[in-house]
Amino acid sequence: MRLVASVEYRVAPQGTPYVLRSSRCASERPKTHHNGNSDARKEQPALSELQRPRRPRPTPETGRTAQGPVRKSSGARLDSWVQQQVAGMAGESSPDIALQEPGQDQVDLLQLAKQLADVPARQPVTNVLEGRTLQRRQIMKVLSYMDKWGHSSKALKAFEWMQSHSGDQHAFDTQDTFLYTRLMTMFSRRSSDCSQALRIFDSMHSRGIKPDLVAYNTAINAAGKAGDWERTVQIYEALQDSDLKADVWTFTSLINACQRCGNDWKSGLEVFQDMEEQGIVPNVHAYTSLISLCQRAGQWRKAMQIFRRMEAADIKVDVVAYNSAIAACAKGGDWEQAWAVFSSMRREGVQPNTVSYNSLLSACERCGQAERALEVFSMMEKEAGPTFGYTGSSLVTYNTLISACGKAGMYDQVQRMFREMQAKGIRGDVFTMCGMITACEKVGLWRQAQEVMQRLQDDGVQPNTAAYNALIKALGTGGQWEAVCHRQADLDLSG
Repeated sequence: MRLVASVEYRVAPQGTPYVLRSSRCASERPKTHHNGNSDARKEQPALSELQRPRRPRPTPETGRTAQGPVRKSSGARLDSWVQQQVAGMAGESSPDIALQEPGQDQVDLLQLAKQLADVPARQPVTNVLEGRTLQRRQIMKVLSYMDKWGHSSKALKAFEWMQSHSGDQHAFDTQDTFLYTRLMTMFSRRSSDCSQALRIFDSMHSRGIKPDLVAYNTAINAAGKAGDWERTVQIYEALQDSDLKADVWTFTSLINACQRCGNDWKSGLEVFQDMEEQGIVPNVHAYTSLISLCQRAGQWRKAMQIFRRMEAADIKVDVVAYNSAIAACAKGGDWEQAWAVFSSMRREGVQPNTVSYNSLLSACERCGQAERALEVFSMMEKEAGPTFGYTGSSLVTYNTLISACGKAGMYDQVQRMFREMQAKGIRGDVFTMCGMITACEKVGLWRQAQEVMQRLQDDGVQPNTAAYNALIKALGTGGQWEAVCHRQADLDLSG
Protein backbone atom coordinates (compact mmCIF):
# COMPACT_ATOMS: atom_id res chain seq x y z
CA MET A 1 0.00 0.00 0.00
CA ARG A 2 1.73 3.17 -1.19
CA LEU A 3 1.05 6.17 0.98
CA VAL A 4 -0.08 9.35 -0.86
CA ALA A 5 -1.85 12.44 0.40
CA SER A 6 -5.16 13.58 -1.07
CA VAL A 7 -6.06 17.21 -1.67
CA GLU A 8 -8.70 17.60 1.03
CA TYR A 9 -10.10 16.01 4.16
CA ARG A 10 -13.50 14.58 3.25
CA VAL A 11 -15.86 11.66 3.64
CA ALA A 12 -16.00 9.47 0.56
CA PRO A 13 -19.02 7.56 -0.74
CA GLN A 14 -19.61 4.19 0.90
CA GLY A 15 -17.67 1.36 -0.68
CA THR A 16 -15.11 3.55 -2.46
CA PRO A 17 -11.70 1.83 -2.45
CA TYR A 18 -8.92 3.87 -0.92
CA VAL A 19 -5.23 4.11 -1.65
CA LEU A 20 -2.58 5.52 0.65
CA ARG A 21 0.40 7.23 -0.92
CA SER A 22 3.04 9.49 0.48
CA SER A 23 3.53 13.00 -0.77
CA ARG A 24 6.97 12.77 0.81
CA CYS A 25 8.06 10.12 -1.72
CA ALA A 26 10.12 11.30 -4.67
CA SER A 27 9.10 8.65 -7.14
CA GLU A 28 5.67 7.61 -8.40
CA ARG A 29 4.47 4.31 -6.94
CA PRO A 30 1.82 1.81 -8.01
CA LYS A 31 -1.50 1.89 -6.24
CA THR A 32 -2.74 -0.85 -3.95
CA HIS A 33 -6.38 -0.96 -2.88
CA HIS A 34 -7.80 -2.18 0.43
CA ASN A 35 -11.05 -4.08 0.48
CA GLY A 36 -12.45 -2.16 3.46
CA ASN A 37 -13.97 -5.22 5.15
CA SER A 38 -14.50 -4.88 8.92
CA ASP A 39 -13.48 -7.54 11.38
CA ALA A 40 -13.18 -6.52 15.02
CA ARG A 41 -10.13 -8.08 16.59
CA LYS A 42 -8.16 -8.04 19.78
CA GLU A 43 -7.86 -4.66 21.40
CA GLN A 44 -4.64 -2.68 21.05
CA PRO A 45 -3.64 0.15 23.33
CA ALA A 46 -4.23 3.66 22.09
CA LEU A 47 -1.13 4.96 20.31
CA SER A 48 -1.02 8.14 22.34
CA GLU A 49 -0.61 5.95 25.42
CA LEU A 50 2.17 3.96 23.78
CA GLN A 51 4.05 7.15 22.99
CA ARG A 52 4.05 8.42 26.53
CA PRO A 53 6.05 6.68 29.28
CA ARG A 54 3.92 5.46 32.14
CA ARG A 55 4.63 6.59 35.64
CA PRO A 56 5.18 4.15 38.51
CA ARG A 57 2.04 3.23 40.41
CA PRO A 58 1.70 2.73 44.16
CA THR A 59 1.43 -0.70 45.71
CA PRO A 60 -2.22 -1.91 45.81
CA GLU A 61 -4.49 -0.31 48.39
CA THR A 62 -1.67 0.99 50.58
CA GLY A 63 -1.20 4.37 48.96
CA ARG A 64 2.57 4.02 49.52
CA THR A 65 5.42 4.54 47.13
CA ALA A 66 8.87 3.04 47.27
CA GLN A 67 10.03 6.05 49.31
CA GLY A 68 7.45 5.75 52.07
CA PRO A 69 3.89 6.77 53.02
CA VAL A 70 2.21 9.67 51.27
CA ARG A 71 1.83 12.70 53.54
CA LYS A 72 -1.44 14.57 53.68
CA SER A 73 -1.92 18.26 54.14
CA SER A 74 -2.81 19.16 57.70
CA GLY A 75 -4.09 22.54 56.67
CA ALA A 76 -6.58 21.34 54.09
CA ARG A 77 -9.97 20.15 55.25
CA LEU A 78 -10.39 16.99 53.24
CA ASP A 79 -13.01 14.32 53.58
CA SER A 80 -11.78 10.73 53.70
CA TRP A 81 -12.70 10.11 50.06
CA VAL A 82 -10.51 12.96 48.76
CA GLN A 83 -7.68 11.90 51.09
CA GLN A 84 -7.66 8.44 49.51
CA GLN A 85 -7.63 9.93 46.02
CA VAL A 86 -4.74 12.26 46.89
CA ALA A 87 -2.79 9.30 48.28
CA GLY A 88 -3.41 7.34 45.09
CA MET A 89 -2.52 10.25 42.82
CA ALA A 90 0.74 10.97 44.63
CA GLY A 91 1.97 7.50 43.81
CA GLU A 92 1.71 8.35 40.11
CA SER A 93 3.96 11.39 40.44
CA SER A 94 7.68 11.39 39.92
CA PRO A 95 9.84 10.12 42.80
CA ASP A 96 11.10 13.67 43.48
CA ILE A 97 7.64 14.92 44.45
CA ALA A 98 6.12 11.73 45.81
CA LEU A 99 6.67 12.88 49.41
CA GLN A 100 5.36 16.40 48.92
CA GLU A 101 2.07 17.37 50.51
CA PRO A 102 -0.78 17.86 48.03
CA GLY A 103 -1.32 21.48 47.11
CA GLN A 104 -4.63 23.21 47.63
CA ASP A 105 -5.11 23.44 43.86
CA GLN A 106 -4.88 19.65 43.55
CA VAL A 107 -7.34 19.22 46.41
CA ASP A 108 -9.79 21.67 44.83
CA LEU A 109 -9.57 19.93 41.47
CA LEU A 110 -10.14 16.53 43.08
CA GLN A 111 -13.22 17.84 44.84
CA LEU A 112 -14.48 19.41 41.61
CA ALA A 113 -13.94 16.16 39.73
CA LYS A 114 -15.86 14.27 42.42
CA GLN A 115 -18.76 16.73 42.23
CA LEU A 116 -18.91 16.31 38.45
CA ALA A 117 -18.74 12.52 38.75
CA ASP A 118 -21.65 12.62 41.22
CA VAL A 119 -23.95 14.56 38.86
CA PRO A 120 -26.64 12.16 37.54
CA ALA A 121 -26.22 11.34 33.86
CA ARG A 122 -29.44 13.12 32.81
CA GLN A 123 -28.80 16.30 34.78
CA PRO A 124 -26.73 19.29 33.55
CA VAL A 125 -23.43 20.24 35.18
CA THR A 126 -24.31 23.93 35.30
CA ASN A 127 -24.64 24.09 39.09
CA VAL A 128 -21.14 22.63 39.52
CA LEU A 129 -19.26 24.63 36.87
CA GLU A 130 -21.09 27.96 36.69
CA GLY A 131 -19.03 30.84 38.02
CA ARG A 132 -15.73 28.94 37.91
CA THR A 133 -12.57 29.75 35.96
CA LEU A 134 -10.27 26.94 34.86
CA GLN A 135 -7.08 27.01 32.83
CA ARG A 136 -6.31 24.21 30.39
CA ARG A 137 -3.88 22.50 32.78
CA GLN A 138 -6.56 22.41 35.45
CA ILE A 139 -9.15 21.13 32.98
CA MET A 140 -6.73 18.37 31.97
CA LYS A 141 -6.37 17.25 35.60
CA VAL A 142 -10.12 17.20 36.20
CA LEU A 143 -10.71 15.14 33.04
CA SER A 144 -7.89 12.75 34.00
CA TYR A 145 -9.26 12.22 37.50
CA MET A 146 -12.74 11.46 36.16
CA ASP A 147 -11.34 9.09 33.55
CA LYS A 148 -9.37 7.23 36.21
CA TRP A 149 -12.57 6.70 38.21
CA GLY A 150 -14.42 5.34 35.17
CA HIS A 151 -16.48 8.44 34.32
CA SER A 152 -15.22 9.21 30.82
CA SER A 153 -18.72 10.01 29.50
CA LYS A 154 -19.32 12.48 32.32
CA ALA A 155 -15.88 13.97 31.70
CA LEU A 156 -16.83 14.59 28.07
CA LYS A 157 -20.14 16.09 29.18
CA ALA A 158 -18.30 18.49 31.51
CA PHE A 159 -15.81 19.41 28.77
CA GLU A 160 -18.57 20.15 26.29
CA TRP A 161 -20.21 22.48 28.82
CA MET A 162 -16.89 24.26 29.37
CA GLN A 163 -16.45 24.41 25.61
CA SER A 164 -19.81 26.11 25.15
CA HIS A 165 -18.94 28.66 27.86
CA SER A 166 -15.30 29.25 26.88
CA GLY A 167 -16.19 32.73 25.61
CA ASP A 168 -17.64 33.86 28.95
CA GLN A 169 -14.81 36.18 29.95
CA HIS A 170 -12.39 33.34 29.11
CA ALA A 171 -13.71 31.28 32.04
CA PHE A 172 -12.58 28.01 30.47
CA ASP A 173 -9.48 27.64 28.29
CA THR A 174 -10.58 24.74 26.09
CA GLN A 175 -8.88 25.72 22.82
CA ASP A 176 -6.02 23.31 23.31
CA THR A 177 -4.84 20.34 21.24
CA PHE A 178 -3.73 18.37 24.29
CA LEU A 179 -7.20 18.51 25.86
CA TYR A 180 -8.82 17.09 22.74
CA THR A 181 -6.14 14.44 22.42
CA ARG A 182 -6.67 13.43 26.05
CA LEU A 183 -10.38 13.01 25.40
CA MET A 184 -9.72 11.03 22.23
CA THR A 185 -7.43 8.71 24.17
CA MET A 186 -10.14 8.15 26.77
CA PHE A 187 -12.57 7.01 24.08
CA SER A 188 -10.18 5.00 21.90
CA ARG A 189 -9.43 2.20 24.36
CA ARG A 190 -12.47 0.16 23.34
CA SER A 191 -13.68 -0.33 19.78
CA SER A 192 -17.26 0.42 20.84
CA ASP A 193 -16.24 3.94 21.94
CA CYS A 194 -14.00 4.81 19.00
CA SER A 195 -16.77 6.56 17.08
CA GLN A 196 -16.90 9.10 19.92
CA ALA A 197 -13.13 9.57 19.71
CA LEU A 198 -13.51 10.35 16.01
CA ARG A 199 -16.28 12.86 16.71
CA ILE A 200 -13.95 14.62 19.13
CA PHE A 201 -11.30 14.71 16.39
CA ASP A 202 -13.83 16.23 13.98
CA SER A 203 -14.70 18.81 16.61
CA MET A 204 -11.08 19.93 16.60
CA HIS A 205 -11.31 20.68 12.88
CA SER A 206 -14.64 22.47 13.16
CA ARG A 207 -13.29 24.72 15.93
CA GLY A 208 -10.12 25.55 14.05
CA ILE A 209 -7.80 23.72 16.44
CA LYS A 210 -4.78 22.33 14.63
CA PRO A 211 -4.12 18.65 15.50
CA ASP A 212 -0.55 17.67 16.30
CA LEU A 213 1.04 14.36 15.35
CA VAL A 214 -0.12 12.63 18.54
CA ALA A 215 -3.71 13.69 17.81
CA TYR A 216 -3.49 12.36 14.25
CA ASN A 217 -2.00 9.07 15.44
CA THR A 218 -4.69 8.67 18.08
CA ALA A 219 -7.39 9.33 15.49
CA ILE A 220 -5.86 6.84 13.03
CA ASN A 221 -5.70 4.27 15.81
CA ALA A 222 -9.35 4.92 16.76
CA ALA A 223 -10.56 4.62 13.15
CA GLY A 224 -8.65 1.37 12.68
CA LYS A 225 -9.91 -0.04 15.97
CA ALA A 226 -13.45 0.80 14.87
CA GLY A 227 -12.87 -1.24 11.70
CA ASP A 228 -13.36 1.79 9.47
CA TRP A 229 -10.67 1.57 6.81
CA GLU A 230 -11.99 4.44 4.72
CA ARG A 231 -11.87 6.80 7.67
CA THR A 232 -8.38 5.57 8.56
CA VAL A 233 -7.19 6.53 5.09
CA GLN A 234 -8.90 9.92 5.21
CA ILE A 235 -7.19 10.84 8.47
CA TYR A 236 -3.81 9.66 7.23
CA GLU A 237 -4.20 11.66 4.04
CA ALA A 238 -5.10 14.73 6.11
CA LEU A 239 -1.88 14.20 8.05
CA GLN A 240 0.12 13.97 4.83
CA ASP A 241 -1.51 17.15 3.58
CA SER A 242 -0.40 19.01 6.72
CA ASP A 243 3.09 20.18 7.58
CA LEU A 244 3.57 17.20 9.92
CA LYS A 245 5.67 14.14 9.15
CA ALA A 246 4.39 10.66 9.92
CA ASP A 247 6.39 8.64 12.46
CA VAL A 248 6.72 4.99 13.45
CA TRP A 249 3.51 5.20 15.53
CA THR A 250 1.57 6.42 12.50
CA PHE A 251 2.59 3.38 10.49
CA THR A 252 2.05 1.03 13.42
CA SER A 253 -1.52 2.34 13.62
CA LEU A 254 -1.97 1.75 9.89
CA ILE A 255 -0.71 -1.84 10.22
CA ASN A 256 -3.11 -2.41 13.10
CA ALA A 257 -5.91 -1.01 10.93
CA CYS A 258 -5.04 -3.54 8.20
CA GLN A 259 -5.59 -6.27 10.80
CA ARG A 260 -8.86 -4.92 12.13
CA CYS A 261 -10.27 -4.19 8.68
CA GLY A 262 -10.04 -7.70 7.26
CA ASN A 263 -6.56 -9.04 8.10
CA ASP A 264 -5.14 -7.63 4.87
CA TRP A 265 -1.58 -8.83 5.40
CA LYS A 266 -0.40 -7.80 1.94
CA SER A 267 -1.40 -4.20 2.58
CA GLY A 268 0.27 -4.43 5.98
CA LEU A 269 3.54 -5.51 4.37
CA GLU A 270 3.33 -2.62 1.91
CA VAL A 271 2.72 -0.14 4.75
CA PHE A 272 5.78 -1.53 6.53
CA GLN A 273 7.87 -1.26 3.37
CA ASP A 274 6.69 2.30 2.78
CA MET A 275 7.69 3.22 6.33
CA GLU A 276 11.23 1.99 5.72
CA GLU A 277 11.43 3.75 2.35
CA GLN A 278 10.60 7.01 4.11
CA GLY A 279 13.60 6.50 6.36
CA ILE A 280 11.61 5.59 9.47
CA VAL A 281 13.24 2.81 11.51
CA PRO A 282 10.68 0.22 12.70
CA ASN A 283 10.55 -0.41 16.44
CA VAL A 284 9.44 -3.52 18.32
CA HIS A 285 5.80 -2.36 18.26
CA ALA A 286 5.75 -2.00 14.47
CA TYR A 287 7.32 -5.44 14.01
CA THR A 288 4.94 -7.03 16.52
CA SER A 289 1.88 -5.53 14.85
CA LEU A 290 2.99 -6.92 11.49
CA ILE A 291 3.74 -10.35 12.99
CA SER A 292 0.32 -10.41 14.61
CA LEU A 293 -1.36 -9.37 11.36
CA CYS A 294 0.31 -12.15 9.37
CA GLN A 295 -0.39 -14.69 12.11
CA ARG A 296 -4.08 -13.84 12.21
CA ALA A 297 -4.27 -13.94 8.42
CA GLY A 298 -2.94 -17.50 8.44
CA GLN A 299 0.47 -16.48 7.07
CA TRP A 300 2.44 -17.97 9.94
CA ARG A 301 5.60 -18.62 7.93
CA LYS A 302 5.65 -14.99 6.82
CA ALA A 303 5.13 -13.98 10.45
CA MET A 304 8.17 -16.01 11.49
CA GLN A 305 10.28 -14.46 8.70
CA ILE A 306 9.42 -11.03 10.07
CA PHE A 307 10.23 -12.18 13.61
CA ARG A 308 13.66 -13.49 12.54
CA ARG A 309 14.31 -10.25 10.70
CA MET A 310 13.49 -8.30 13.86
CA GLU A 311 15.96 -10.42 15.82
CA ALA A 312 18.63 -9.82 13.17
CA ALA A 313 17.97 -6.05 13.34
CA ASP A 314 19.27 -6.10 16.92
CA ILE A 315 15.96 -4.84 18.29
CA LYS A 316 15.24 -5.73 21.90
CA VAL A 317 12.38 -8.19 21.60
CA ASP A 318 9.76 -7.94 24.33
CA VAL A 319 7.33 -10.52 25.71
CA VAL A 320 4.51 -9.37 23.40
CA ALA A 321 6.64 -9.94 20.30
CA TYR A 322 7.72 -13.36 21.54
CA ASN A 323 4.11 -14.26 22.26
CA SER A 324 3.07 -13.27 18.74
CA ALA A 325 5.79 -15.49 17.28
CA ILE A 326 4.82 -18.46 19.47
CA ALA A 327 1.16 -17.97 18.50
CA ALA A 328 2.19 -17.97 14.82
CA CYS A 329 3.97 -21.31 15.28
CA ALA A 330 0.94 -22.68 17.12
CA LYS A 331 -1.32 -21.67 14.26
CA GLY A 332 1.01 -23.39 11.83
CA GLY A 333 1.10 -26.56 13.94
CA ASP A 334 4.88 -26.36 14.44
CA TRP A 335 5.31 -27.09 18.15
CA GLU A 336 9.08 -27.59 17.82
CA GLN A 337 9.61 -24.09 16.43
CA ALA A 338 7.24 -22.71 19.08
CA TRP A 339 9.37 -24.41 21.73
CA ALA A 340 12.52 -22.97 20.14
CA VAL A 341 11.09 -19.42 20.29
CA PHE A 342 10.08 -19.99 23.91
CA SER A 343 13.59 -21.23 24.76
CA SER A 344 15.10 -18.21 23.00
CA MET A 345 12.93 -15.92 25.11
CA ARG A 346 14.25 -17.53 28.29
CA ARG A 347 17.86 -17.27 27.10
CA GLU A 348 17.42 -13.55 26.40
CA GLY A 349 16.17 -13.00 29.94
CA VAL A 350 12.58 -12.18 28.99
CA GLN A 351 10.12 -13.52 31.56
CA PRO A 352 7.28 -15.49 29.92
CA ASN A 353 3.76 -14.62 31.04
CA THR A 354 0.47 -16.51 31.00
CA VAL A 355 -0.07 -15.74 27.31
CA SER A 356 3.40 -17.14 26.48
CA TYR A 357 2.64 -20.44 28.18
CA ASN A 358 -0.88 -20.65 26.75
CA SER A 359 0.46 -20.11 23.22
CA LEU A 360 3.03 -22.86 23.74
CA LEU A 361 0.34 -25.16 25.15
CA SER A 362 -1.79 -24.44 22.08
CA ALA A 363 1.06 -25.46 19.79
CA CYS A 364 1.44 -28.74 21.69
CA GLU A 365 -2.31 -29.35 21.64
CA ARG A 366 -2.60 -28.79 17.90
CA CYS A 367 0.23 -31.24 17.23
CA GLY A 368 -1.06 -33.98 19.55
CA GLN A 369 1.80 -33.50 22.02
CA ALA A 370 -0.16 -34.08 25.24
CA GLU A 371 2.89 -35.12 27.27
CA ARG A 372 4.73 -31.99 26.17
CA ALA A 373 1.69 -29.93 27.12
CA LEU A 374 1.78 -31.39 30.63
CA GLU A 375 5.48 -30.59 30.83
CA VAL A 376 4.80 -26.97 29.85
CA PHE A 377 2.03 -26.76 32.45
CA SER A 378 4.37 -28.08 35.14
CA MET A 379 6.88 -25.33 34.29
CA MET A 380 4.10 -22.77 34.36
CA GLU A 381 2.88 -23.82 37.81
CA LYS A 382 6.39 -23.70 39.26
CA GLU A 383 6.81 -20.10 38.07
CA ALA A 384 3.36 -18.91 39.19
CA GLY A 385 4.47 -18.34 42.79
CA PRO A 386 7.81 -16.58 42.22
CA THR A 387 6.26 -14.31 39.57
CA PHE A 388 3.24 -13.42 41.74
CA GLY A 389 0.71 -14.68 39.21
CA TYR A 390 2.45 -13.26 36.11
CA THR A 391 2.49 -16.83 34.78
CA GLY A 392 -0.64 -18.00 36.57
CA SER A 393 -2.94 -20.52 34.89
CA SER A 394 -6.24 -19.33 33.43
CA LEU A 395 -9.38 -20.85 31.93
CA VAL A 396 -7.63 -20.90 28.55
CA THR A 397 -4.77 -22.86 30.13
CA TYR A 398 -7.02 -25.58 31.48
CA ASN A 399 -9.21 -25.77 28.39
CA THR A 400 -6.12 -26.28 26.23
CA LEU A 401 -4.79 -28.98 28.56
CA ILE A 402 -8.14 -30.75 28.75
CA SER A 403 -8.37 -30.71 24.96
CA ALA A 404 -4.80 -32.01 24.53
CA CYS A 405 -5.20 -34.81 27.08
CA GLY A 406 -8.73 -35.63 25.91
CA LYS A 407 -7.64 -36.12 22.29
CA ALA A 408 -4.84 -38.38 23.54
CA GLY A 409 -7.29 -40.53 25.54
CA MET A 410 -5.75 -39.45 28.86
CA TYR A 411 -9.06 -39.48 30.72
CA ASP A 412 -7.58 -39.48 34.24
CA GLN A 413 -5.49 -36.40 33.47
CA VAL A 414 -8.57 -34.63 32.14
CA GLN A 415 -10.43 -35.35 35.37
CA ARG A 416 -7.47 -34.11 37.41
CA MET A 417 -7.28 -30.88 35.44
CA PHE A 418 -11.00 -30.29 35.87
CA ARG A 419 -10.76 -30.79 39.63
CA GLU A 420 -7.78 -28.42 39.81
CA MET A 421 -9.55 -25.63 37.96
CA GLN A 422 -12.59 -26.01 40.18
CA ALA A 423 -10.40 -25.86 43.29
CA LYS A 424 -8.92 -22.58 41.99
CA GLY A 425 -12.38 -21.12 41.46
CA ILE A 426 -12.11 -21.18 37.65
CA ARG A 427 -15.53 -21.84 36.13
CA GLY A 428 -15.71 -24.00 33.05
CA ASP A 429 -17.26 -22.87 29.76
CA VAL A 430 -18.47 -24.53 26.56
CA PHE A 431 -14.86 -25.27 25.50
CA THR A 432 -14.35 -27.13 28.78
CA MET A 433 -17.51 -29.08 28.02
CA CYS A 434 -16.35 -30.03 24.52
CA GLY A 435 -12.91 -31.11 25.72
CA MET A 436 -14.24 -33.28 28.54
CA ILE A 437 -16.89 -34.94 26.36
CA THR A 438 -14.20 -35.70 23.76
CA ALA A 439 -12.09 -37.29 26.51
CA CYS A 440 -15.03 -39.52 27.45
CA GLU A 441 -15.62 -40.47 23.82
CA LYS A 442 -12.00 -41.49 23.29
CA VAL A 443 -12.21 -44.13 26.04
CA GLY A 444 -15.81 -45.21 25.38
CA LEU A 445 -17.41 -43.64 28.47
CA TRP A 446 -20.70 -42.47 26.98
CA ARG A 447 -22.53 -42.26 30.33
CA GLN A 448 -19.82 -39.97 31.74
CA ALA A 449 -20.10 -37.85 28.60
CA GLN A 450 -23.78 -37.26 29.33
CA GLU A 451 -22.98 -36.51 32.96
CA VAL A 452 -20.38 -33.91 31.92
CA MET A 453 -22.89 -32.06 29.77
CA GLN A 454 -25.54 -32.16 32.49
CA ARG A 455 -23.12 -31.01 35.20
CA LEU A 456 -21.90 -28.02 33.22
CA GLN A 457 -25.43 -27.15 32.13
CA ASP A 458 -26.37 -27.06 35.83
CA ASP A 459 -23.49 -24.59 36.27
CA GLY A 460 -25.00 -22.32 33.63
CA VAL A 461 -22.97 -23.40 30.59
CA GLN A 462 -25.06 -23.53 27.41
CA PRO A 463 -24.00 -26.25 24.93
CA ASN A 464 -23.24 -25.16 21.39
CA THR A 465 -23.27 -27.18 18.18
CA ALA A 466 -19.74 -28.48 18.77
CA ALA A 467 -20.70 -29.75 22.25
CA TYR A 468 -23.80 -31.55 20.96
CA ASN A 469 -21.81 -33.08 18.12
CA ALA A 470 -19.15 -34.30 20.55
CA LEU A 471 -21.82 -35.92 22.73
CA ILE A 472 -23.57 -37.50 19.74
CA LYS A 473 -20.23 -38.96 18.68
CA ALA A 474 -19.62 -40.33 22.19
CA LEU A 475 -23.10 -41.91 22.26
CA GLY A 476 -22.60 -43.35 18.78
CA THR A 477 -19.26 -44.87 19.80
CA GLY A 478 -21.09 -46.54 22.70
CA GLY A 479 -23.85 -47.86 20.42
CA GLN A 480 -26.55 -45.73 22.09
CA TRP A 481 -28.51 -44.99 18.94
CA GLU A 482 -31.78 -44.11 20.66
CA ALA A 483 -29.95 -41.54 22.78
CA VAL A 484 -28.27 -40.25 19.63
CA CYS A 485 -31.68 -39.53 18.12
CA HIS A 486 -32.77 -37.64 21.26
CA ARG A 487 -29.61 -35.53 21.27
CA GLN A 488 -29.96 -34.86 17.55
CA ALA A 489 -33.44 -33.51 18.28
CA ASP A 490 -31.98 -31.29 21.04
CA LEU A 491 -29.39 -30.02 18.57
CA ASP A 492 -32.09 -29.23 15.97
CA LEU A 493 -34.09 -27.30 18.58
CA SER A 494 -31.04 -25.35 19.78
CA GLY A 495 -30.14 -24.43 16.21
